[in-house]
Amino acid sequence: MSRSAGGLQPAGQSVSPPSPTAQWSDSHELIEFLLAALAGGDGGADPGDMPDLRSSTALRQLADLGRDPVPPRWSWAVRTWEPGGRIRLPAPALAVLGHQRGVARTVHGVCRRTGLVLDATRTDGPGFVVGPDGRLLLPAWLRRTAERSLLVGAEAGRSLVVVAPASVLDAIGDLLTAGRS
Repeated sequence: MSRSAGGLQPAGQSVSPPSPTAQWSDSHELIEFLLAALAGGDGGADPGDMPDLRSSTALRQLADLGRDPVPPRWSWAVRTWEPGGRIRLPAPALAVLGHQRGVARTVHGVCRRTGLVLDATRTDGPGFVVGPDGRLLLPAWLRRTAERSLLVGAEAGRSLVVVAPASVLDAIGDLLTAGRS
C-alpha cells in the first residue's frame, strides 16, 4: 500500500477493514424506514413498548429536586472560651445582637436549663455586655462547667442567640443513633 506525501491514504483506499458492528448499507429501505418513523407512519416500532416518561420514577425524583430547600433558621458555631471567661461570638450571632464593631452593647438574656439565651429585643432580665471586640463575658455558672467548648447558635428571625455547652450535641447524637450498637 503506497502512502501519500502527507501520510494519508490515497483517495479510494481503505485504512482498515470495515467493522462488523458498524456496517451500513446505501439501501433505500433503511432511509424509507427512518423517514416513515419520523413522519408518524408505521416504522415497525410499537409505541406501547415505550415507558411513559411522565410517570417514570426517575423523572418524578428529578421533579422533587426542583423544589427549593427550606433555608436553615439557625446558624451554629462551636467556640472555646478564653481563660478570662470571655467568648468571641461568631459573626452571625453579632449581627443578630445588633453589635457594631468598636461599640460595646448590653443585651438581656435568661438561663434555660443548660444554656444562656440572649434576646436582642428584650429590655428586662440580666444584662450581658458584648464588648467592642465582639466578646461576651460568660456568666459564672456557665464558666464553672468542665467544658471549654461552647455551642453558639443565632436565629435572626427571632433575634435570639443561644450559648450552651457543646455536650448538648451528645444528646442529639444519642437520639440519632438510638438502637444502634
